[in-house]
Formats: sequence, C-alpha cells, structure tokens
Amino acid sequence: NAPALPTNVCAPLAIVLDSQNKRPIGFSMLPLSSGYEVVQMLGSRKFRTSNPQITAKFIAELFIHIYHTIAKCHERGVIIGDNNDLNLKFSLINPLSAFIDADSYQFDKYPCVVATEDFLVPELYNKDLATGCYFKPEFDWYAYWIMLIRSLIRVHPYGGVHNILKSLPKRAK
Repeated sequence: NAPALPTNVCAPLAIVLDSQNKRPIGFSMLPLSSGYEVVQMLGSRKFRTSNPQITAKFIAELFIHIYHTIAKCHERGVIIGDNNDLNLKFSLINPLSAFIDADSYQFDKYPCVVATEDFLVPELYNKDLATGCYFKPEFDWYAYWIMLIRSLIRVHPYGGVHNILKSLPKRAK
C-alpha cells in the first residue's frame, strides 16, 4: 500500500486497464479544478506581465506551501523524484500548489524511474533509474531550489552562457 499523501498531491486512485481489461495502461485520478497553471510559467516574462497578481511575495508564499508539501511527503517515506516545474501546478488566485504526476514517486521498494534533467542532481545523470531506489530527500530539495530560483529571476540557476561549459547539465556538474 502506498503511504497517505497530502491532499494537494493528485495521486493515483485506481489502475486503468485496456479495453480487454487485461493490461494496465494508466491510472485514474481526481481532476484538478480550473485556475491552475504549471510552475514553469512563473519563468515566463509574458505570463508574469499578464498576471500582475503574481508578485515576489506571491511566489514566496507559494514556495512555502510547496515546501510544506514536500516535507510532509518525506515524513511519510515518499520521495517525489521527478520533481520539476511541469509536475507542479499553482493557483492563479491563491499561492497554493498542486502536485501532479504522483504515479512516479519513490517509496518503499518502488523506484522513481523517470526524471527531468534540468532538475536532477548531477550524480544521477546517466543512471538507469529503473534499476533501484536512487532518490534521496535532499534531491527533492535540489529540484525545489532550482524551481524557486527560476520562478523568482526567470532563469535556471545554471542557465545563461558559458564559453566552455555550453550545456546546462555540464554547468550543473
């Protein structure tokens, strides 16, 4: 059995089978109400200009909410693993978060088998994530830090230009 997750984590409710009811093809989940956007949009100048209610204070309060959710997951033995700004949504009205794509979380003996490179700790680059439970709580905090910086200044902490280290993963290493 999976551990109980915070209420703002959109977790799988049941396995969905193919039309012959034989092969699993996904999960059913409760729908997220309208008025939510992916955290990635906080890094968009155009989006921020068209949503003036999203201030630095709003972002700080949002990331406090995100912090508490991650901490509660960790208390329950769950590591998000693929913690990235497309798997995290926020309310456009209140600084509240909703975690999606929870079917890839790591807990007990079940590994998180996917990750988004821009948010992944360099020590897990080029590792076959399906072969074990490699994620640690501090790896979720690394991704959190990247999302926070990117949301505040609209640039990945390892973004920009470097004459020698041309790719973001190389700069992260």
